Amino acid sequence: MSSTDPATTSNDPAPADVPSPRNASDVPTAAAVPDPAEAATPAHEPDAAEVAEHAVALDMLLVDGALWPAVRMLPANAALRLAMELARHPGTTLRRVGELAEELGRIAVGSSEVAPAPKDRRFKDEAWRTNPVLRRLLQAYLAASETGAELVSKADLDWRDRERLTFALDNLVAAL
Repeated sequence: MSSTDPATTSNDPAPADVPSPRNASDVPTAAAVPDPAEAATPAHEPDAAEVAEHAVALDMLLVDGALWPAVRMLPANAALRLAMELARHPGTTLRRVGELAEELGRIAVGSSEVAPAPKDRRFKDEAWRTNPVLRRLLQAYLAASETGAELVSKADLDWRDRERLTFALDNLVAAL
């Protein structure tokens, strides 16, 4: 046997499962270790209004999470509430639909001034301006989508229904 035993050599590194600090700053001190009693006490005592505000948000989150995701995303109930709201104010609804009909008449005869926004890249192609059929389709699309957006925005709905309907309308208009 040789006089140098590998297990007793001083140049061997420390075992892999025992971490060794590289310098004195790596060694944890008593100040760096949090006191469990201090961590358990809150910095301030919340007031009743703050607790109620968080409770409402948590309730909404839990109720929404319990519902089937597709049901939450479908605006069917919101659309029914919009229809009821439009039926409650038939004068406003009929006036806006009449304005749309007048604009569609101007579009049909070619005298409409409806145009896409200058930054709308979907209609940058020259054909949208030069082809009379495409120009009329574009103008009817813009007039109808503006009317739909206005009806939703003017309706007396809660914020959730308004957001759902605006989202659905935006997606519908973008898909056409």
